[in-house]
Amino acid sequence: MHVKTIDEPLPLRQLNTLLSRLPKNASWRKLIEEDLAKRKAGLTGENSLDYYLPFLDQNDFIFQDLRLPTGSTFVQMDLLILTPAFILIGEVKNIAGTVTFDSKFQQFYRTYRDQEQTLPNPLFQVQRQKNRLLQWLQENRYPIVPILSLILFTDSRTRILAPDSFQSSTLPTIGHAEILPSTVETLKKQYPKTKLRPQTTNRLVEQLLKSHRPQRIAVMEKFGVTCADLIKGILCPTCKTGIMVRFGRSWKCPNCAEVDRTAHVHAIQDYAWLIKNEATNQELRHFLNISSRHVMKKLIHSMHLSLKEPYKSGKNNIYIIPD
Repeated sequence: MHVKTIDEPLPLRQLNTLLSRLPKNASWRKLIEEDLAKRKAGLTGENSLDYYLPFLDQNDFIFQDLRLPTGSTFVQMDLLILTPAFILIGEVKNIAGTVTFDSKFQQFYRTYRDQEQTLPNPLFQVQRQKNRLLQWLQENRYPIVPILSLILFTDSRTRILAPDSFQSSTLPTIGHAEILPSTVETLKKQYPKTKLRPQTTNRLVEQLLKSHRPQRIAVMEKFGVTCADLIKGILCPTCKTGIMVRFGRSWKCPNCAEVDRTAHVHAIQDYAWLIKNEATNQELRHFLNISSRHVMKKLIHSMHLSLKEPYKSGKNNIYIIPD
C-alpha cells in the first residue's frame, strides 16, 4: 500500500522564491540556480521510481520522502518499505555517467563527459539513515526489526562500478531502480520470520505519517543574502517582474496591467519562505512596501492568520504564516 507519496519539497519553493526576489545581476544567482537544478534532478529521480512501486506487494507499506525527528537531528529517507519481517530503506540517486564506489579510499565519484567529480558516499548515507531510524524506533518503543538498505540509480544509462567485495551481505544492495521488486522478494525469502504484529504495524504506519516533518532550509543564510538584498513589494504573479500597486480592493501591475485581489497572499508567503514563518504587522508592511498599518491589518485578517500569543493583543502582535 502506497501510504505516502512525494510532496513538492519546500526547499524548491524557497529557492524559486529567492530567485524571484533577487535582481537579475545578483552575484548569488548562479549558485542558487545550481542548487535548484540539483534538487530538481533528485526529485525527478524519486518520481521515476513510481513506475516500479505497483509491482511491490500491496500488503506492504510504502513511504516516499519521509523525514522523522530523532534526538536533536532528523532521518530523511527517499523510500521506506515496511513489511512484517523487516524495514527496507531506499536511497535514490539520479546521476548521469559512470559512478564508482572506491573501497580503498571509501569514496564515491562519477565520471561524466571526461570530468570526474567526488560526491557524498551513499554507503555512508544509508548507514546514517539505518542508525537514526533504529534510534527513532527505540525512542518510540517499537520492537527491534531488521533494517535493510538499498541504493537505487534511476537513470538506466548510468554505469555502476563497484568491487566484488560489495556483494557482502552486510552492505546495501546497489543497482538500477528496476531491481527494486525482485530485491524485495529476495529479502522476504531471506527474512521470513514475522517481527511486527498487525496491530503494531498499523500503529507504526500511523506514527510514521504523523511524525513526518518536511525539510525547510535557512535559504538566505545558506547563500549569504540579507533582507536588504531582496526586492520588496508585491510581485505580479503574471509577469513576475512588476511591483503591484493598490487598485481599489485589488492590486494592479504597472507593467502588464494584471489585476489581482489576492496578490498580497503570495507576497506574505514569500516572506515566510525566505525570512521566517511569523511576523508582526510592521515587518510585513516593510516587506510588502505598504505604508498603512490599517490596510496591512485588514490583509492579515483576510488571511485568517493565527496569533502566536492569542491571549495578547496590541501593535506588536506576532502572526503565524503557514507553509
